[in-house]
Amino acid sequence: MKYILLFFLLIFTTLDSTAQCTIEVQDILLCRENKQLQVIPTLTPSPISHSYELIEEPFAPEALINSNIIYLLDDDVAGPFALGFEFEFFGQSYTEFYIGSNGWVSFSPNQPINYVPEEIPNASLEIPKNCIMGPWEDWDPSQGGEVKYSLIGSPPTRKMVIEFYNVAHFICGNDINSSGYFQIVLEEENNDILGHLIRKPICAGENATFGLHNSDGSRSYTFSGRNASEWESINQTVRFNTNNYTNLFWSVEENADPSFNTLIFTPQTSSTYTVTAYDAIGNTCSDEFEILISPLLDPFLEVVDNNVLHCDLAGYQYQWYLNGEAIEGEVYQDLILFAFGSYTVELTDENGCNFMSRVHLHTKPNSIEELMEVLTIAVKNNQLDICFPFTHSTLKFKLHDLNGKIIYESEENNSFMINNITNKGIYLLSIVDESGMFSRKIIIL
Repeated sequence: MKYILLFFLLIFTTLDSTAQCTIEVQDILLCRENKQLQVIPTLTPSPISHSYELIEEPFAPEALINSNIIYLLDDDVAGPFALGFEFEFFGQSYTEFYIGSNGWVSFSPNQPINYVPEEIPNASLEIPKNCIMGPWEDWDPSQGGEVKYSLIGSPPTRKMVIEFYNVAHFICGNDINSSGYFQIVLEEENNDILGHLIRKPICAGENATFGLHNSDGSRSYTFSGRNASEWESINQTVRFNTNNYTNLFWSVEENADPSFNTLIFTPQTSSTYTVTAYDAIGNTCSDEFEILISPLLDPFLEVVDNNVLHCDLAGYQYQWYLNGEAIEGEVYQDLILFAFGSYTVELTDENGCNFMSRVHLHTKPNSIEELMEVLTIAVKNNQLDICFPFTHSTLKFKLHDLNGKIIYESEENNSFMINNITNKGIYLLSIVDESGMFSRKIIIL
């Protein structure tokens, strides 16, 4: 048998089967570049594997209070017993446990009562599994000693303590130099396990195993030199510290740091990225995901047909605004100008991204000359259509024939029609604004 000397550095061995894992990041659509983004993957299981680190601590066994004594025969198992809290072991949660007379505590029923310790991990049906071996050896409580358990403390820092008190060895007997005295402690707060080896003597020719064994016999954590070997220990405390973490590596140049389990960065362009999950014992899985940045839109507005505001980009959802307020029902590419003010249109693309146009400022003409530049007159049979942009001021219109006779007169502030002009010929349209300024236009009908 090979032995390894232990100093202050605690060495342990672990064997592991490859864990099956998946990691997934949904493709992400951004409406703008230069937007800070947080990416959180879905990892199953999370973490990939549940590992343990063995740490030697100052010797500090627990004092049992109101303990429950369990009567066990040689090579016997009792249980289940209530833990009093949920405890996670190799990534699975349990609320009850079983005690084997040969020094182990399991979370599964029907474990074998083999009294000859063998090396773990071991998938043999003769080997106890899903258990804490504290240590597994050929103990015999029927010859002497007590096996008991006690729940101590208050939530959320309770402890379940299972104690083998001066339990006899089947081969070497029940005297002080042969019996075992040790505790297995389960901590509610952090799912850690403590092994207090108060007295574990050597029985010549008899092996013992001190460690953890998972449910299918594929993984184990054992104190070096104490895996189915002869060894002894007095007044020693060993912590099996849960070491359940998974690192993520992102193929993003701005943040390629495996310490970031969520990614926060500012993508500049659409691209495909990769995230890889890996743990301390070499399990790994990866996923590709895409970040798409929607093309930037810059809608341009222009006036057509004097009083129609037109957006140059077609094929989007539209919402027009006047002075920052949505105009109810105006959801088309064109808008008829109906008031002075600041007009904008918001476009929504197929991805739900919104883009606002620049402001189009619609103001009334500063003079009668400016109004005449945008005023249009359409002749249709015996009808005149007079079109000009909306104005807050009122204009006086008079239509004269060549004899100077007024055949039509009205006051208007928007486009209008003159109907039923009976005679063809040349007419004169005069326009006067509120300040008295006037202009004339010749019309041939």
